[in-house]
Amino acid sequence: MEASRGTPASISFFAHASLGAGWFIAWRLTVFTAPFWAVPGGIAAALLYYYAERPELALVAAGLALVGLIAAFIASIPITTRVAAGWAMKHWGRRFTQGVWWGIFWRVAVVSLVTSLLSGAVQAGAAMYAAVKPWSPEVLFVTLIPYAVMVASLVVTLRSYGWAMSTMVAKRLSGPAAPVAARREPAASATVTARAGPAPAAAAPGQRLQCPKCGLRETERGQVIGWHCKVCGWREASR
Repeated sequence: MEASRGTPASISFFAHASLGAGWFIAWRLTVFTAPFWAVPGGIAAALLYYYAERPELALVAAGLALVGLIAAFIASIPITTRVAAGWAMKHWGRRFTQGVWWGIFWRVAVVSLVTSLLSGAVQAGAAMYAAVKPWSPEVLFVTLIPYAVMVASLVVTLRSYGWAMSTMVAKRLSGPAAPVAARREPAASATVTARAGPAPAAAAPGQRLQCPKCGLRETERGQVIGWHCKVCGWREASR
């Protein structure tokens, strides 16, 4: 994917690109924080499975799971900024170093709260409807609605991640770009002088020219190449 040109801007929540941006950050956060929540969660599940006859271990398992979630939450703070910076470099070709975790977190949290309330209301309504009605194809359809809402909530969450990340990235990149120092090219005459070296001393009539390279007077003047040194190979034409 080539970096886009122009001024960085936020992706609309309802744009298709927000889903792609949300997937970009969501799976990376899940994978990079997996060691912090998967290992304690696996140990807790093993305790509950193999020692089900010991209910006191349920508290230990719950504590392990809670510690794992807290560790993953803390680890997600720098990881979120790094992932967003990588997306900014890939999408806009620019980098930033400021944190973006809080700006992404609270936006996603608000959207998730709203979708959770709506999903809970739909699930409760479907359960109440199924409880008071005899079984029928209509009741079966109603009981399937919460699953559709669950899938829709997942899509909305991904969009919220993409929208929140693009919003924070646009804010971080909205400042003036770092000035690039102008490259100063040396003057042509200075370049030629540096390459040619010092000018040879003028020769008196009847004397040989002193070589500016080796300092000897083992020079002679040719009709084509002019003065040249027979010792070090210096040529007047090389100036």
